[in-house]
Amino acid sequence: MGKEIHKGLELHQLILIGDDIALSKLYDLYGEEIAKKLKTWYSLAARIDVSLIYTAVNEAFWGYFRNPLTFNPEKSNLLRFLEIAAERDLQNILAKEEKYLIAKKAPADVELEEIFWNSLIQDHTSADGELIINEMMAQVNGILGNYFRTDQDIKLAKLVISQERETKYFALILQIEDWSNEEQKMEVKRHKDRIKKTLERHLVIEQLKRLIQ
Repeated sequence: MGKEIHKGLELHQLILIGDDIALSKLYDLYGEEIAKKLKTWYSLAARIDVSLIYTAVNEAFWGYFRNPLTFNPEKSNLLRFLEIAAERDLQNILAKEEKYLIAKKAPADVELEEIFWNSLIQDHTSADGELIINEMMAQVNGILGNYFRTDQDIKLAKLVISQERETKYFALILQIEDWSNEEQKMEVKRHKDRIKKTLERHLVIEQLKRLIQ
């Protein structure tokens, strides 16, 4: 990572003088890494239309290229700067695409999100409630993404945290709905035990509690 940061600073110096080839090299260095993080933090949006993720990443890079002085090497590294810019651009894109995204959400995904949030958030009836929830979901995904490598595990973790007891929701995520009830219960228990151990070992629930307070 140290070499990448140093390389990023070298490319930044070239971009300051308008070198568009340096921008291409910078994208090769950081672009896919940023896109991967956004796919984890905004997994539902990525699954519905992954092009939204790459549009946000592209806008972040071009926005930086048009005004590279907005980046201050003394306050942040370039990768983190571009991550923040890409996430902000993605949030703006999702706000514009909100009706489209809601219309294309799978019913199961909507139901799973409701289970998770109903267990954590009691009162967001204000005008800013939806925005607050969206921002918190991004932070929750970020925290869970630190400890779980796959989108499937992140979804399972959300159900475990929400103390969901219905086997069918876990089975839906694990794609074992066609298994017998007994087989589903055994497989779900195996995954729940694994997820719980990770949550407990890293005090993840305590982190999430601090987030929503």
